[in-house]
Amino acid sequence: MITLVVTLGEINHLRYEGINMNKILPIILVSLSLLVAQTDAEVKQAKKIVKTTGMTEAEVRAAAKTQGYTNKQIDAAIQKELDAKKAAEQPPSEYSDKAVPDLGKSNDPDTAEEELTLVSEPQPERVVLRYYGYDIFKRDPAVFQASSVGAVDPNYLIGPGDETILMLWGETQFRQVLTVDREGFVFIPEIGQVFVNGLNLSMLESKYFKILSQSYASLNPEGRKPTTFLDVSLGNLRPLRIQVLGEVAQPGAYTVSPSATLFSSLYYFNGPTTLGSLRDIRLIRSGKEIASIDFYDYLLTGKTPEDKKLQLDDVIFIPKRMQTVAIEGEINRPGIYELKPRESLSDLIAMAGGLKITAYLDRAQIDRIVPFEQREETGMDRMFTDVNLEQLSRAKNPFLLQDGDLIQIFSVLDLRSNVVELQGAVTRPGRYDLGESMRLSELIIKADNLLGDAYMDRVHVTRIEPDFSMQLIKLDLNKALSGDPEDDIELQGLDVIRVYGMSEMVPADFVTIDGIIRSPGKYNFKIDMTLNDIIFEASGVSEDLPKYKIEIARIDPQKVDENNYAEIFKFTMTDDYSIINVENIQENGDVSIDNAEFNLEPYDYISVRPDPFFKMHRNITVSGSVYYPGVYPLLNPDETITDILKRAGGLKPKAYPIASTLTRRDQIIQMNFQKIIDKPASNKNIVMQDGDYIFVAMQPDMMEIFGEIASPGVYKFMNGMRVNDYIAVAGGYTMDAEKKDVWITFPDGQSRHYSRWLSNPTVLDGSVITVGREEGREPFDATEFAKEIASILADLAQVVVLIIVAGGATGG
Repeated sequence: MITLVVTLGEINHLRYEGINMNKILPIILVSLSLLVAQTDAEVKQAKKIVKTTGMTEAEVRAAAKTQGYTNKQIDAAIQKELDAKKAAEQPPSEYSDKAVPDLGKSNDPDTAEEELTLVSEPQPERVVLRYYGYDIFKRDPAVFQASSVGAVDPNYLIGPGDETILMLWGETQFRQVLTVDREGFVFIPEIGQVFVNGLNLSMLESKYFKILSQSYASLNPEGRKPTTFLDVSLGNLRPLRIQVLGEVAQPGAYTVSPSATLFSSLYYFNGPTTLGSLRDIRLIRSGKEIASIDFYDYLLTGKTPEDKKLQLDDVIFIPKRMQTVAIEGEINRPGIYELKPRESLSDLIAMAGGLKITAYLDRAQIDRIVPFEQREETGMDRMFTDVNLEQLSRAKNPFLLQDGDLIQIFSVLDLRSNVVELQGAVTRPGRYDLGESMRLSELIIKADNLLGDAYMDRVHVTRIEPDFSMQLIKLDLNKALSGDPEDDIELQGLDVIRVYGMSEMVPADFVTIDGIIRSPGKYNFKIDMTLNDIIFEASGVSEDLPKYKIEIARIDPQKVDENNYAEIFKFTMTDDYSIINVENIQENGDVSIDNAEFNLEPYDYISVRPDPFFKMHRNITVSGSVYYPGVYPLLNPDETITDILKRAGGLKPKAYPIASTLTRRDQIIQMNFQKIIDKPASNKNIVMQDGDYIFVAMQPDMMEIFGEIASPGVYKFMNGMRVNDYIAVAGGYTMDAEKKDVWITFPDGQSRHYSRWLSNPTVLDGSVITVGREEGREPFDATEFAKEIASILADLAQVVVLIIVAGGATGG
């Protein structure tokens, strides 16, 4: 838990810097908990086997046994995963990973077999599949709109807000832009109102021609050719209002562009939700379905579907999704897809971008939810179905899918059956082409022979049997190279040959180094190895110090003493790796130093520690109203605040020591610098420490008064004024003020209580006066008070009137 604290001195410092204290937020406590979970490597290895190859349980067991596992280990791993699967719950409406038994490989040190992977190349970590096609609607609708420049649909119906452009040319010429009003009329000068609502462009032109012909004879003369001609077009069109219903996030009315089509309108309401269909988007006009589009046609081919322009009050209806299936694995576009009736697995693979080149064709697996009506008959809720993709591609009858199917496409095995692998003490280890045939000696010659430290008495060949078990063949390498047929065997595909080195057969001696070293750990011991050698091999010391303390713990495997674990050697080493201050090391004794270097022995444990009496500069920082602010290294352990201020050039004329602060380890220490400066020998003159921060404030020439006061705020400091003087200057107390709860906080952080008769301290520059509120009293509301007074006066006036009236009646 982390606790953050703001002291009163820090608050005063903020005030002096001109920060509005009313805006300072409360500081809270923050706690942080970190949970670290370790991954079971053995479980992870078998998950890869089952995921990528689709093995049955029997195949899993066989593969695990080849890796050195016992039946007990396999059963324990399977039971562990079954328990985890029972505890886990699948998230709704998402396709997620299934729990599978997990096995690893044996760590038995007595086993000489090398690891041989029989499983597929690991597939990428399975992620939650997404519904295909819905993300495209998270775009700006304008991106998918048709051009607003071009011919208007002849079937477009004129309505209020549209502009019609009327033009006569020839003998008579004029041009009018006529806007359709709310009632559906346009006004033609010198002719009058004409009703045009609901007309298409062709009908509008006919109506204008008929009406204008009555006023312009040259437009349609009887028995003669016309000399005046009419053109009608449309100007600005009104936005369309359509209705959207069905599986959408917000059904209702939408305003779309007049050029919008059924296809482009989908972007105005962000398309269907994942419950809605992308394959059957319907356009309903005047109660009849006039169009339906399949959005997959656009997504998969780029061809815009047979589209329809929208009209006023059209209805777009999104029905429920049809069959929903998911496909993952070795497929180019894994996801969740919607299928129409009679669409098959082949159609789904095509929608998903086809199979990857690494797909395994002999078996794909379908995780199927059994339909309601078949569950009682089958006795199952879920089932697996295996499909041969290669046979499916040649079959005439389509393989139909069912709602909720999850198809897994496996990958091919990462095996090359025509290779053998050579490992160990050979010049060129690696994989080699087996060819038609090859013997062990021929393989070693092909690998440019053995290394010098090859162990000749034994070589191991690991071979996979037809039942997937592994056989370890032990051969004599000397006899194999001499051509003995019993040891120079003919190799088979997938054989792994291991030639051991002498260093593997004979345990190596080592030394250990730790402490302030860049690469601590164990290192192989070499003859004539010295302390300097191991320090260099471990990349040197990790700290820039002039001296180091060296301690070496030495044991003798030939001498066992239960009362003496190790012998210790101590000395000091300088930064140029020279040894000084040798302890208990005798020249010409059991331990020797040659040429100022300490000779190591096997199993030595070297500890390198820093010199405790050396430390880099201890610095303090001075800022504010001094002549030379900055960072100052401490000269000795007795330097005080006044010593540092003197080194900083002293205080400037406008410095205000009483409001200055010392910060140590993020905590402000309450003190009065003026008293320290006046009496440097005082015990209040603090000795400085590494990291201290001194801030020397400037004289603010102001004070602050806030709380239950008539005019709270910042006021100019006036020398000699007391608390009650400033309260009077600020307009006096409010009606809610608690006059016994008045405090003054001085610049050095000290506070005093104000009492009108007993304590009325003089206000110092930078002080803060706080007036508290009376407990349990509601704040005074001037508006409410005025209302109450008005009500009382009105009641009093009524009483006076009644008295006057009553007196008049009595007198009469």
